[in-house]
Amino acid sequence: MITFKKLLHFFFKGAYGIGYRYVDEDTQFQKNIPFQVINPTLHRWYADPFPFHDKGRDYIFVEIMDDKNGEKGTIGVCDLTQNNEFIEIINEPFHMSFPNVIKYNDNYYMMPETSEANELRLYKATYFPYKWEYHATLVQNLKIVDTVFFQQNDVIYAIGQKLPEKKNIVFRINLDKCIAKQIKLSGSYVDKRPAGNFINYSDGIYHALQECGRVYGEYLHMCKVDLFDDGLLDETEICTYKVSDMKLDTSIKYRRVHTFNKYTGLEVIDLLYYQFNPTIILEKFKRK
Repeated sequence: MITFKKLLHFFFKGAYGIGYRYVDEDTQFQKNIPFQVINPTLHRWYADPFPFHDKGRDYIFVEIMDDKNGEKGTIGVCDLTQNNEFIEIINEPFHMSFPNVIKYNDNYYMMPETSEANELRLYKATYFPYKWEYHATLVQNLKIVDTVFFQQNDVIYAIGQKLPEKKNIVFRINLDKCIAKQIKLSGSYVDKRPAGNFINYSDGIYHALQECGRVYGEYLHMCKVDLFDDGLLDETEICTYKVSDMKLDTSIKYRRVHTFNKYTGLEVIDLLYYQFNPTIILEKFKRK
């Protein structure tokens, strides 16, 4: 028997848009400045935004979900200095998301989420930000999602959530040798799925984690790092951050947020709403 709720799934689907705004570099979680929103289309949406500033230009890297690729995510980027149009830059046979970018020794690296390949992979830009190549597999036979960087005293760490256990783990990363060594994660930390990189403010280091208890990516937990010492992480949750806390420059009624990132003064989020799309039922029958 088809219930009304199941019937709705034939005509509505979750779709993400990207919010961005420019704020003071040292101000946390402002509520009075609206996010400009890049809304999804009927056949394409964007999530997991990571901002990056380089040579006077502001970029946002995202996961792209395009109907032409089915249920597989790819990686895209837009140059906000020019426009807010996302261009696909990496398309692999497996799903990709969470395009985390870091600059190291004048080279640009990306550590996207590639858990469907059962690997933690590293990509390197050959022509930043539009051309990338597979560079190395840092860890094999591991499903890890939403890996974020933490840099301390010239040492790079990566923290992500291991599946299916849904427990966070940490690696010490050597980009010169393309090695990731897992070390023990201990301390009083919030063991939830990462929602963005660690952000430096004048009074400390903060980062966001996802609330996925009731539904996936419902809202954010904002935490302040009290101590990080080679895998020892002590942190304090200072607040939650929900769509209702945000000012959005859009008429669409977004419901959830599951990514928060900041680079210099550019702050980004992603936002989910349920989109009416009469083509969904056709796509479902095509896949059968």
